[in-house]
Amino acid sequence: MANIFASLNTDVTVIELSDNLIPTDDVEASNTLLKVFQKKGITILTKHR
Repeated sequence: MANIFASLNTDVTVIELSDNLIPTDDVEASNTLLKVFQKKGITILTKHR
């Protein structure tokens, strides 16, 4: 959903409670998605409540 709004030139911030964007053991996939989102101008906040 964040990707869609970012493509519409909207400021997007994703707030995630866990340490990774994808709350699984696949840290590599989470880091890849994080880099893609950051390139699109999406702000990612992890470890937030």
